[in-house]
Amino acid sequence: MCSFLMLCIYHLLVTFCALPQYWHIMMNLFLVPLGSMFDMIIWSDFQFG
Repeated sequence: MCSFLMLCIYHLLVTFCALPQYWHIMMNLFLVPLGSMFDMIIWSDFQFG
């Protein structure tokens, strides 16, 4: 549980600090399902929010 929270925080930090393209590639390489889930959530909020 704690590791999952750390992963979420790390993901958000990378999303806002690193290049979106680089972050997207890294997420697809290492955490495809989780990265895709966050990708849909973040981009839906980014586009429609």
